[in-house]
Formats: sequence, C-alpha cells, structure tokens
Amino acid sequence: MAQEIGHASNAAAYVREKRQQRKPVMGFGHRVYRVEDPRARHLREGLKRCHVKWVNRNGLTFYKRWLLR
Repeated sequence: MAQEIGHASNAAAYVREKRQQRKPVMGFGHRVYRVEDPRARHLREGLKRCHVKWVNRNGLTFYKRWLLR
C-alpha cells in the first residue's frame, strides 16, 4: 500500500479513492473490532520508538502521518 501511495501528500486521495470504490484500506483494523484493533496501540507505540531513528531519514512520513496520530 505504501508503494502505491508513494508520498505522504498522496495518502488522503488514496484513502478517499479506495473508500469511493468501496475497497478495503489495508492496515486500518479488522471489521470485527468495533472500536479499534487491539494490535494497533502496540504498533503505534513501536513506531513511535523507532521513528526518531528512521522515519524522517527514509521518507516514511506517510507512516508518521497516519499511524502516529
């Protein structure tokens, strides 16, 4: 999915397009979880710990924008 999006500036349009097409947006939980996928909190915490080391250096601002909210 990140490769399809390419750059953080394309992320909102990508999600909007997928939703208009009624296609799933991978990585945003499972429909079984009504509030939040319980794994998401742990993934965000891990990404917060790691992002200082490599998010900005590797251009992964997409992850920073969408997962570290």
